[in-house]
Amino acid sequence: MKNETHKKWKYRDLKDMPPEQRTAQLWLTIDDVLKIIPISRTQFWKVVNEGSFSAPYLWNKGMLWTRSDVHDWIANAAQKIEEIESKPISNKQYKSFTIT
Repeated sequence: MKNETHKKWKYRDLKDMPPEQRTAQLWLTIDDVLKIIPISRTQFWKVVNEGSFSAPYLWNKGMLWTRSDVHDWIANAAQKIEEIESKPISNKQYKSFTIT
């Protein structure tokens, strides 16, 4: 991986996960993840580097995430959107949206 020196995360080790949990997981490749979360690969790696999305597990030179990693990120993103939408808009913000 070319950008490995620039990454801010470490691979998670599957050895840290109990064997019964490993077999119970639904594993996703980056292509699978990007089908669920429609963003570019570049944007996805930015989110991983920011720590908003879980670091991948390394498996046979490939990277994998669990389905729960994706669902947790979606739930967190939805919560942040709800928080933003629940804040009242100030008059100053309304003025910036006026149509002339």
